[in-house]
Amino acid sequence: MWKRIGIGVVGVVVVGVAVVLGYGATQPSTWHVERSATIDAAPGDIQPLLEDLETWPSWAAGPDADAAGMTFTYGPIRRGVGATYSWQGPGSFGTATITSSDASGVTYDMLMESSETPAHGSLRLTPDGDRTRVTWVDEGDFGMWPLGGLMVPMMEGALGPHFEGGLARLGPLAQARATQRVAMEAAAAEATAKAAAALEAAANAGADATLPGSAVGNGE
Repeated sequence: MWKRIGIGVVGVVVVGVAVVLGYGATQPSTWHVERSATIDAAPGDIQPLLEDLETWPSWAAGPDADAAGMTFTYGPIRRGVGATYSWQGPGSFGTATITSSDASGVTYDMLMESSETPAHGSLRLTPDGDRTRVTWVDEGDFGMWPLGGLMVPMMEGALGPHFEGGLARLGPLAQARATQRVAMEAAAAEATAKAAAALEAAANAGADATLPGSAVGNGE
């Protein structure tokens, strides 16, 4: 009796697994997660933060990474095309590589844990008046993995909030750069104006000295 029950339970489990795998195999294996935010800064104030991987832990990873004890290591190139960094933490490890970088943003490949196929991501900058629209995209394909179709909805649930938090942290950093840039430009303009005024004053003094009746012109 118990043997028959045991065989029946095993049969139910096998059928259940087969149904789950079969259902997963019929679902799309590709994912696309996208989030956007508008930041009060020019694209030129944001792009350096995107292409410099040493800044990513402060905004892309955020405080959760510190709390989890995550560590980051960097390759010989840390900024722009070819820059790489790796992270290691409880239950999570991977590597990111910047594949393109220009005024419109960056693209990158990210290889996570035991995955053989990298995910492809991008951070795009679109001017919006005095502000910038930043769009963060991540997409990939689970391929022939039977459970891949079941994982696709989970990617939206996992990455969506992560991207929202990252963009929220990116904003203040970019705004700080914008404030610093404006202050430096104002200081440079003031210094230029002072230098121009000094040159003009010197030129006027020289012209006055050569006028008829001047002390220099009369040989006094």
